[in-house]
Amino acid sequence: MKRRQSFLSLVLYLAAVATASAQPAPPSRQAYDGADAINAPLRGYVDQDCRILPDPLHPLPGAKEKPYRDGNICYVAGQHTSEHREERIDSHQLLRWDVKVIEQTFQLADISDREVVFVVSYPVEKPWFIDSDPQPVRYEGDNAIFLVHVQPGQRVGLHVGRRIMKPLKPKPI
Repeated sequence: MKRRQSFLSLVLYLAAVATASAQPAPPSRQAYDGADAINAPLRGYVDQDCRILPDPLHPLPGAKEKPYRDGNICYVAGQHTSEHREERIDSHQLLRWDVKVIEQTFQLADISDREVVFVVSYPVEKPWFIDSDPQPVRYEGDNAIFLVHVQPGQRVGLHVGRRIMKPLKPKPI
C-alpha cells in the first residue's frame, strides 16, 4: 500500500513539474492568403463614390490612411435614376408596383504593371436590392461586394444598379 502511495506521489510530482516548465503555446498565425506572392494580383479597394480606400487586411503602421480620389484609377461614368410601374396578373388580380432604379457605372483602370483586383463596396440598405449583372460576390453587412479583375493598362466598366419596389393596391380582373 505504501509503495502505491509513493508511486502516485511521484506521478503527481512529475506532472506538476512538467506543467510548470511547459512553454506557452506559440500564438496562432493567420492563414496565408497568397496576397504577397510575386505573381498575385494587386488589390484595390473602392467605395460607392470611387474613393480609393486603405487596404483593410494590411494596414500601414503609423498614421491612419484616409480615402482619396484618383480619376486615373476610378471614376463614375454616369449615375442615372429612373422610375416606372411594373404589373403582373396573378389569380384574377392585377398586381402592380412603383419601381425606382438607381444605377451607375464605375470605370476602373489598372495603372500598374500587374493585374489588379478591385474590391468595390456598394451600400444597399433594405428594402433596396441589387439589380445588376454581374451580381455581387458577397455581402458584408449592408454592403454588396463586387470583384473586378483589370489587366495592366486596361480600363473596365462595372455597371451597378439597385432598385426598390413599392406595392400598390391590387385590382381585380
